[in-house]
Amino acid sequence: FEAAIDGGGESGERSAGVLAEAIRQRAKIASRNGELELARSLFAECVRVDPQNGKGWQEYAKLEGVLNGGPRRSLHILAAARKAQPRNPFLWQSTGLLHYRVGAVTRARRCFQRGLEIEPQFANLYAAWGKVEAMERNIELARELFRTGSEMDK
Repeated sequence: FEAAIDGGGESGERSAGVLAEAIRQRAKIASRNGELELARSLFAECVRVDPQNGKGWQEYAKLEGVLNGGPRRSLHILAAARKAQPRNPFLWQSTGLLHYRVGAVTRARRCFQRGLEIEPQFANLYAAWGKVEAMERNIELARELFRTGSEMDK
């Protein structure tokens, strides 16, 4: 793996991204085949090779939580992911949903807000936040979030 990214510069970064994506795809196959330990190690390698691979971080956090500590472990991984990619709204959405799952509603809302500050047009985040508000019985806010998200999706 190292030889593929030793080039440095823009070419090295591109090679790292391609390599990380190949590793991520192999990890997804391993996960589908029930090889969860292998998948976890491959997702970890993916984000080591390319810390900018947001999907790799999400999948690594999810699987790490399943295998090793639940949602709190996943939150720890996502915190590292946000350090590597602080402007990735997908990571803020994932973090918000996990916070909600562990009962930290205020933190979840802050994560959704942060994601929308970064990418106000991100329809999926409006939908995720709307779902949380609906579960919390904040129906008017949920409707507003769903409506806004559907407008962004046009």
